[in-house]
Amino acid sequence: RKLVDITPFIQEATKLLRSALPSTITLDVTISSNSDSYIMADPAEIHQVVMNLCTNASQSIDGSHGTIAITLEDYLAEDHLQSTHSGMDQGHYLMLRISDSGKGISRSVIPRIFEPFFTTKKVGEGTGLGLSVVHGIVTDMGGSIFVDSVNGKGTTFTIYFPVADKLFMSKSRETQKAVPKGSGEKVHLVDDDVVLLNMMGRMLEELNYRCTKCSSGVEALSLFKKDPQHYDLLLTGQTMPGITGDSLCLAVRSVRTDIPIVLCTGFSEQLTPARISELGIDAFLSKPILLDRLGQTLDDLLNR
Repeated sequence: RKLVDITPFIQEATKLLRSALPSTITLDVTISSNSDSYIMADPAEIHQVVMNLCTNASQSIDGSHGTIAITLEDYLAEDHLQSTHSGMDQGHYLMLRISDSGKGISRSVIPRIFEPFFTTKKVGEGTGLGLSVVHGIVTDMGGSIFVDSVNGKGTTFTIYFPVADKLFMSKSRETQKAVPKGSGEKVHLVDDDVVLLNMMGRMLEELNYRCTKCSSGVEALSLFKKDPQHYDLLLTGQTMPGITGDSLCLAVRSVRTDIPIVLCTGFSEQLTPARISELGIDAFLSKPILLDRLGQTLDDLLNR
């Protein structure tokens, strides 16, 4: 999974649907989400979610004239949502809603529809795995899925995907109270993933740090050498073209031995203990980086 704008993948899936659906079914698509609403997702899984739900919708309409409506929009979950949608935190989400004008689902059946192999379809019409797969994908992404249906009138599936700000910048009240904040210290921030770089920059601002943002190790090292005392801490990713994170750490440490260094690594970017000792890295953060962990790590290093 990676940070993606899912809009083009929704559009691609709907393009395939338009050519596959019977001419008796109208497909309405409305996308009004912000272009900055990134989520942590596998595009293939997003495609599968849309196709599975729309296939179900088409089968529910069952050869009659009908409509499938797909909407994608930003959603701010507040207190009132938690009373109706248990398990959802406050924060920003991408809301994907797929509705159909089909025959609907009986209320007695709804609690079981996400169970593997459960189906109300006739023999040969499906395995009963489609909705179970969708549920697994959504929950594995940290999202939530809900269904509302009226017999004879249709069904609506509503999915809430936590946007990147939700994943990287937890907004829960408890987290905000617990996270230690800075006093305007200057962080030298480096990552070649521009989306992640901007997200991290916003996190640092929220934690009351100032930062310079560099999208390459070469640029970061050049700026650092011009004024090494200008920075209070180096926060860098590992896998970057030109100069990798570990090489940048070594170069920065050779210029200034006392600067705290934090290396952000993905799952596959593990360094050996010998290399860690050689680099003099003070702390590691694993991606995706959460606000509370970032705040605590920086506070520990800058106030030790």
